Amino acid sequence: MKAARAPQRGFSLITFKLFALLALVSVLCVGATAWLFARHLESGFTGYLNDVQNVRLEAMSQAIVAHYRATGSLEALRGPEWRRILGDREPPGEGRHPPKKADWAHPKSDWPPPKGEHGPPKGDRPAPDAPGDFLAMGPRVSLETPEGFRIAGRRPPPGENVVVREVLAEGRPIARLVVAPLPRPVESRDVQFLSAQRRSILLTATAAVGVSLALAFLVAGLWVRRLRLVEQAAARFAAGKFEVRLSDSSHDEIGTLARSLNTMADSLARLEQARRKWLADIAHELRTPLTVLQGHVEALIDGVRPTTPAALQALSTEVRHLARLTDDLHQLALSDLKALPAEFRLLNVAAVAKQAVERWQPNAQKARLTLLYEGEDRANISADEGRLTQLIDNLLANSLRYTDTPGRVQLTVERGPDETRLVFDDSPPSVPVDARAALFEPLFRPDLARSRAQGGSGLGLALARAIVELHKGRIEASDSPLGGLRVVAHLPTARPS
Repeated sequence: MKAARAPQRGFSLITFKLFALLALVSVLCVGATAWLFARHLESGFTGYLNDVQNVRLEAMSQAIVAHYRATGSLEALRGPEWRRILGDREPPGEGRHPPKKADWAHPKSDWPPPKGEHGPPKGDRPAPDAPGDFLAMGPRVSLETPEGFRIAGRRPPPGENVVVREVLAEGRPIARLVVAPLPRPVESRDVQFLSAQRRSILLTATAAVGVSLALAFLVAGLWVRRLRLVEQAAARFAAGKFEVRLSDSSHDEIGTLARSLNTMADSLARLEQARRKWLADIAHELRTPLTVLQGHVEALIDGVRPTTPAALQALSTEVRHLARLTDDLHQLALSDLKALPAEFRLLNVAAVAKQAVERWQPNAQKARLTLLYEGEDRANISADEGRLTQLIDNLLANSLRYTDTPGRVQLTVERGPDETRLVFDDSPPSVPVDARAALFEPLFRPDLARSRAQGGSGLGLALARAIVELHKGRIEASDSPLGGLRVVAHLPTARPS
């Protein structure tokens, strides 16, 4: 047998593929997670700033109400007082004084609108942001009358989503604050905070990718090492070295493959052992009749034994033995190749069994044995008549040949809904229990009671099993109620049409 080439070391394509796959998955997962986390951080932080903005609007509302209560008007909120309200980070409370009238006595305001105008005044220019303007609300917030005329601040562009907060004094609206939501952080400290968080996320993602790549390389190498062990074992099996076993006990697919290879090695080792035994047994079986033939022929040639009809009959007997042995070997080989010829049709197996019993009666009487038939008169199965007859003949011949005289052999046909049983019983001797498992193996002989001296080829039961399996059935051996061996052939019962 030509030895398989050993697996080569060095660059491994599967290692590269596994590493590339794991690395790609790791980079995509880490990158997507980092990107989503950064986006979620920015949107969450912006939402937090908008919530803080709502609190700031509440503080501004309270400041405006305080101013209104102190002055009775909102006319002074065009100039510095508006900028002061924008820059005020805390709502007014106890200890805070209302603005002095001098701070807003002469504001430049276009509210109320000039006579005859029914809309916001022209020339709307926002006041510059207050130095302490929190959340940069100056460019985004305006103070308007309940009717919608601007008092102070910058009006949002038309169509933009805005938040409107009513300013109430003594339960009635005196003004309203209109502000555009903050789309993103704009103050430098907020931008710096987000930039620092993005850098941290980037560094963390880079470190995670590095660790993932290292782990991917280790995992790929581990898988490939295990696969190489499987490859080396398969190469040893191909070279005929079935003693190799893999010790991979993991529960993944590679471990399952290793265990399957171990099972295959056990099967191949048994087959190899059976093949060698089979060759030895065939050689031994052929050697015996050939040796006898050679002895008879040499005796006739040397004149030691005269050429008489008895001498020729002995030669003919050995030739028939060889012919039967070679024919049985041929039939068994065909059954192993699944090429045993057969033509299936509906048969009454009871009638075939009765005919076989009648045909073997002379042999039974010559051996001083009682041969009986029991059971059904009709039992239909789908079978090949020639193979079925061969099966019954082989089993009857086996029972008649190895049953002590005087004795009894009985064939019973039992019909069931799913299977029909052909039961062959004989009287002693039987077969040891530990030998019955191999009873249907070719050339198997359990003991001297059923020895080669009885004239069998040692292939009858093996052929019987092959014929039963050809008919999708099974065959088994057990103790017989008659004291000998019971052989039961289970054949599928034909379904009524």
